[in-house]
Amino acid sequence: MSETDISRAIRQALELRGFIVERIQAGSIPLMYGTTERWVHCASKGAPDLWCSVAGGAFIEVKQPGKKLSIDQQEWHKRAAKHGVRVACISSVKEALAQVRIWEQADR
Repeated sequence: MSETDISRAIRQALELRGFIVERIQAGSIPLMYGTTERWVHCASKGAPDLWCSVAGGAFIEVKQPGKKLSIDQQEWHKRAAKHGVRVACISSVKEALAQVRIWEQADR
């Protein structure tokens, strides 16, 4: 299963449970307007793939099983932790649902 497939399945599962889930695009994307190239600048390099409305908001980095975070992603996670921002690296719907339960319980 590709990372995109895993991400889509996680989004669907969390949305079925009533959460808002947004996909985040990191980096820059070139766009052509006629003959002029323009760039759309998105979230910072290393930003997680998803944002979920659980417990006031949390980020989810989606990875295929066995894959590691890039250096940029590791740095993003460190900055987030320093500021108390919830972020987790997830490889399946089962992991995502378990993490959401942890976040919900921590907020009680």
